[in-house]
Amino acid sequence: MGTVRPLPGTGARPAAVLDDAFGGKDPDHARTRTRGGRPTLPVPVNPATGLRRADIDTVLAWLHDPHQPTDR
Repeated sequence: MGTVRPLPGTGARPAAVLDDAFGGKDPDHARTRTRGGRPTLPVPVNPATGLRRADIDTVLAWLHDPHQPTDR
């Protein structure tokens, strides 16, 4: 991994990215998109447990106001 992957089809829309293998420049890419007016929320998914309700709840809460600051 470690490469910045484009988010196809997102354009300027907010994007939440759920992944169990974030690495390299992915978080930097999300911050760059967000600073550029395209809110992006990286949500790490635990590979041992897989996608959980808490991961979805994080995204749903963020979608109410994707322009809010996030600590992710």
